[in-house]
Amino acid sequence: MPEKTGDLSGVQRLRADLDRLIDAVAEMRHCQIEYFRTKSQTALEASKRAERKVDKLLDELRKPTLF
Repeated sequence: MPEKTGDLSGVQRLRADLDRLIDAVAEMRHCQIEYFRTKSQTALEASKRAERKVDKLLDELRKPTLF
C-alpha cells in the first residue's frame, strides 16, 4: 500500500533524528577510544561532552510528539 503524503514528513523527520543519533554516537565512541588510548584530561572532557550530547538526544527522542 503506498504511503500517504502526510506520512512522508514523519518518515523524513524520523530519518533525520536517526542520522543525528548515529552521528552523535559515532562522535562519542571516537572520543571514548581517544580517551582510553591517551588517558588525557582533554580527551576525558571531550568524551563526557559527547556522552552528554547522546544522552540529550536520547531524552529528546523519547519524548512523545503530538505531530
